[in-house]
Amino acid sequence: MEFQTVDLGKMVRHAVECSQPDARERGVDLHVTVLSSPGQSLLISVDASKVYWALANLLTNAIRHTPSHGKVEVLVSADLEGIEVRVRDTGIGIDRRRQGRIFDKFNPHY
Repeated sequence: MEFQTVDLGKMVRHAVECSQPDARERGVDLHVTVLSSPGQSLLISVDASKVYWALANLLTNAIRHTPSHGKVEVLVSADLEGIEVRVRDTGIGIDRRRQGRIFDKFNPHY
């Protein structure tokens, strides 16, 4: 893994911007909101290419499985305890039997 310090808010905004053409083509409203406490940094040390790949996959799947006129919302929130990224859509969702395994490929012990 190649760690580097990145601004997670900027990375998420960029991933959303790159996904906008696909969302428009499919008639899906794609929106991002970045919330943080005053003075809260969104800088994190990560393998940027892997995190960006995961974000792009989440967005692609959310857009692909959301019907026309649906919505995909991305929320980045930060507080004193950490940073959280949520992707919510109005699509069909992930089968409950598969939900516990969706991040298995990111687990180094997989």
